[in-house]
Amino acid sequence: MNSSKIIQKAMELISIPSTADNLPALNQAVRLMENFISSNKNITIERFNSNGVPSFLAYAGEARPQKFDVLLNAHVDVVPSPPTGFKPYIKDNKLYGRGAYDMKIAAVILADVFRKLAGCLTINLGLQIVSDEEVGGYNGTYYQLKQGIPKSDFIIAGEMTDLEICNETRGICWADVKFSGKKAHGGYVWEGKNAVLSACEFANELIKELPIPKERVWSTTANVSRIETENNSYNQVPESAVAKIDIRFTPNNKNFANEQAVKDYLFKIYPEIDDIEIKILSPAVSIPTDYKILQQLTRSFAKATGQKAKLIKRYASGDARHFADFDQNFCVEFGPVGNGMHADEEYANLDTLEPYYDTIANFLMDLSDKNISH
Repeated sequence: MNSSKIIQKAMELISIPSTADNLPALNQAVRLMENFISSNKNITIERFNSNGVPSFLAYAGEARPQKFDVLLNAHVDVVPSPPTGFKPYIKDNKLYGRGAYDMKIAAVILADVFRKLAGCLTINLGLQIVSDEEVGGYNGTYYQLKQGIPKSDFIIAGEMTDLEICNETRGICWADVKFSGKKAHGGYVWEGKNAVLSACEFANELIKELPIPKERVWSTTANVSRIETENNSYNQVPESAVAKIDIRFTPNNKNFANEQAVKDYLFKIYPEIDDIEIKILSPAVSIPTDYKILQQLTRSFAKATGQKAKLIKRYASGDARHFADFDQNFCVEFGPVGNGMHADEEYANLDTLEPYYDTIANFLMDLSDKNISH
């Protein structure tokens, strides 16, 4: 690994303010990654654009493979930051800047490994660079999958995991739960039915069903993000209300197997619901520990670091959920050590770049040499 070149390219990428509201910067960041891998003349780059949001898929050779054995996935978009966040600097062997940890330096490393190994392996290797993960991933990873890109036996998303391997993430369900009431004058409340109060009662019953844990625990949890009504008057009983909910569910929770199961579950919790609109329902990701390609990744990590790999669960969802939406439930998240995700003091620990790089490179070469199948 050429550490200085990796760090220089990462700093160049961090200096681009690639937030969701800055399409020119998103295009600039994606082009930078294209140019970075184009030194390998054997690589084909397929460009995608959805609602102005750019992304690309790269692979060796002129024709798409029928499937990828391994797909490397990275995003180059970031959450908003003060201007100083886009002026990267190094202090105490830590690279500071917006996106250093989440996940621009991992993106550069994955791209560097790809450009050096693509076409040199017996496995089909792909690289997917997207620019909208922080706002849902629907114009990037999801859009490419919907366009019919090849399926993958194994996906590595370079999300921040501190050199631990995440093989399980919770699923996500966003829903608008709607309530109807009856209008009345605020001085004659007994003549109406208050839809906002119904929404509040539902919220209370939901949290009774899915209590908020007092500490981190692997379970299904619910968040009532807001309750809305069209009523703008102090002196009127509201006839409509919507409770917007965010439920994160563990693998194999049958209440979230499909949209109808979700609706049945919520109506059971509170039968007075008027209607339910599912906004997002993405499955949980759970890769069995005996999955052969995952086992090879843990062996490659041990080879690169001299330490045993640690498998972890993550409580929020990234683009891995989109692969699960398309029956590709074999996406791990794996990235370098850092801290301050989405904060002003975000940094990546430069001491961990080499073990991260070596793990990815060893994994791909070992997988190729051993011809391991799933």
